[in-house]
Amino acid sequence: MKFKNVILIFIFIPVVAVLLIRINQSTRSRSWEHLIEKHLKKYPGLEPMDIYRLINEGTYGFNEANCNRNDIYKSIKNDFRELNPEENFELLEKISPDNQYVRVDLRKYKAKQGDLLLLSEMVYLSYQKPNKTQIEKVLNELTQKIKKGQIRYDRKKWLEFLQKIEQNNYPCPNHSDYFEKLYNPAYVVVAKNIWDEQTRGVYD
Repeated sequence: MKFKNVILIFIFIPVVAVLLIRINQSTRSRSWEHLIEKHLKKYPGLEPMDIYRLINEGTYGFNEANCNRNDIYKSIKNDFRELNPEENFELLEKISPDNQYVRVDLRKYKAKQGDLLLLSEMVYLSYQKPNKTQIEKVLNELTQKIKKGQIRYDRKKWLEFLQKIEQNNYPCPNHSDYFEKLYNPAYVVVAKNIWDEQTRGVYD
């Protein structure tokens, strides 16, 4: 009897593990769907390139090819110099389903008299190597939902864009010219846990 119980346990555990993995994958897939729909509602002018950038940033953070402390600081400092402070802007914007990464709006950060050196250090500490396998997975899930009409987006435009980036081995994306002109984005990407640890609610 005990032997049978042991066998049942060994059968049961892998089955439960597989089910939990599938549930987690399904939940994350739906979460990406909801996040992208939220961004499409907030930014109706989103081009495929902007959705692709969102997925990149939400998967592994900022997309600069050269992760260097000094270069990051210089880049943020230059952007800061050209920006006007904007108190009414949202400081943090969620860009990953699990809230792993956020966009920090530079105009709002400037309005709060944020520390540039601290911000550049948070960007640096948040950097991860691009995970193309994970990005491909999210793109494939998104493509299926667009094909099925579960996400309302121009199917032809999306598939043409997807073919182009596949041929170019999933390059680091910029925002589209249309998005830049329409929304004038000015932000950096930071891991939420690093933001919380480093700022300790100072800018909340």
